[in-house]
Order: sequence, then C-alpha cells, then structure tokens
Amino acid sequence: FFAGIIRDITDRKKVEAELNETLVQLEDRVEARTRDVQKELSEKIKAQEFANERQAELAHVLRVNTLWEMGTTLAHELNQPLTVIMTYLQGLIVKTESDAIESDEMAKTLTRVLSYTQLTTDIVSRFRGFVKNESNIVSYSMVGLVNDTLDMLKSDLINNLVDVSTNFSEDLPQLNGDRVQIQQVLINLMKNSIDAIVEQSDDKLSRTIEIEIIKRNSMIFLSVLDTGIGFELFDADADADADVGIGTGTGEPAFEAFYTTKASGLGMGLAISQSIIETHGGKIWVDKSIKQGAKVCISLPIKLESIGQKQTIKSEPTKELV
Repeated sequence: FFAGIIRDITDRKKVEAELNETLVQLEDRVEARTRDVQKELSEKIKAQEFANERQAELAHVLRVNTLWEMGTTLAHELNQPLTVIMTYLQGLIVKTESDAIESDEMAKTLTRVLSYTQLTTDIVSRFRGFVKNESNIVSYSMVGLVNDTLDMLKSDLINNLVDVSTNFSEDLPQLNGDRVQIQQVLINLMKNSIDAIVEQSDDKLSRTIEIEIIKRNSMIFLSVLDTGIGFELFDADADADADVGIGTGTGEPAFEAFYTTKASGLGMGLAISQSIIETHGGKIWVDKSIKQGAKVCISLPIKLESIGQKQTIKSEPTKELV
C-alpha cells in the first residue's frame, strides 16, 4: 500500500519571501542609517575642529590686541635697559677718547652692557612668546607665571598707583597646560582689576590687588581680588557661595560674549578666559560674596594629560618668588 499527504505551502512560501524581503530592506535601512550617523559624526567632528580653530584664532587676536594696549608697558620695559646701555657706552667712549680707562674697567663695563643687552632680549622674547599663535602643553609654575605677568604689567601698576600683594602656598606643584593661554587669562584678569580700580571714584578706598594661590586636594586655586568698581551684575537674592572652589562659572553675565562694563571693552576677555580654563579641565567664576570690588577665582587640575591632539610635553624650570 502507498499513502501520500499533500499540503498547500503557498502561504508559507509567501510569508518566507516577504520575511526575507523585509530583512533585506531592514539591512539596507540599517546600512543607510549607519552611513548617515557616520556622516553626521564626521560633520560634527569637522564642525568642532572648525570651532576650535576659530576659538584659537580669536584668542590670538585678543592676545595681539592686549599687547597693543600694553604698548606703553613694552616701551617702558625696553627703555630702562636701553637707557642704561646708552649711559655705559657714552661713558666708555668719553674715557676711551681721553685714555682714562683701564682694560679691567673696560671689561667690567662691557660685561654690564652685555647683561643689560641680554635683559632687553629677554623682554622682547617674553612679549613675542605671548603673541605667538602656538599651542603646546608644557610643565609650568603658576607662581612663576603670575610673577612674569606682574612684570609685564609693572608699568601699568606703577602709573595707576596700584599695589599688588601676593599669598602663595608653599610647595605648590608644577602644572601642565598651555602656558601662553593661561598667561592670557591672568593678564586679562589683572588688567580688568587695574581698569576697575582706575574707574573707582572713591579716593578713600585703597588701590590694591590681592593674588592668592593655594592647593586643595588635586586642584590648584587662584584668586584675584581688587578694590575696583566691581561687576554690579548679580541679583541680591541670588545664591552666593563664598567658598573658593565651589562654583561653575556658568550662567554669569560676566562670562557672556560681548558683555562688558568698560566703555572701550570688547566684552570677549572673560568669555575667552572661561573657554581656556574649561579646556584645561578647570572652572572660573566670580565670588558673589564680595561686596566691595571684585574677586575672580580659578581652579585648575594638577594633572592634565592633554588638551586636544598632537600636543608636545615640554619642561620649564620653576621660577623663584619675587
């Protein structure tokens, strides 16, 4: 005997065909979406790189503008050693013409001239390094950087009768970061303080800037306190946290682009400063508890692996306190 069973599998084959077609369409959609995501990611990376480049260019422009404003400072810094060099050389010429100079005295005079010539070269190199549009991570001393900045602003401080006091903790560690950009932030803060003090109309108030650097856990905290006109931008009911190190620097008008309390200000200094500090893994904010003057605080991590890509680690000797 032979028994046979016949089943109609048309529907099953149809479902299988539809399923296969659906799977193919799904794979195509996944591939298309993957390409779109990759394209979006690539465009986002390019946009971020473009934004970083424009940010670096803007920071460079502000450095050049700052140096332009500091032209009198540079002239003063160079005038002192050049005047000494001229005096020594004039005396040397007079004594040489009258044969009233010994070889030992001439050698000592020329040595002094050489030392002041080197000083002039160092001043030019310092200002030129500040203007250069280069970005490298280096090991630097925050104390040395503050002292260098005070040297650059010495003429402004003297001309405006502003006294500076410093309070630096002992055994502060070296930091890693873009030294030029951090110095740009320091110069901006100190120049803001000088301008605010100059605009202060109350002659009874002291004309001082206090700079403090302390170490707390894995962070370095720097603050610049002045007796100027202050920001006058916070709501009296706003939450204020006077504790150094507790702050975000966000949402404060002082750090918004084009915000300025100065008639001739661009309003970009603090905005760029915030971007630089945050790029270095830190924070910058205004201490809202200060009722007279202004106090700007900065926190920076002691250990910073890299800023962006293709950075070079260099070493810089620690500079002594002045």
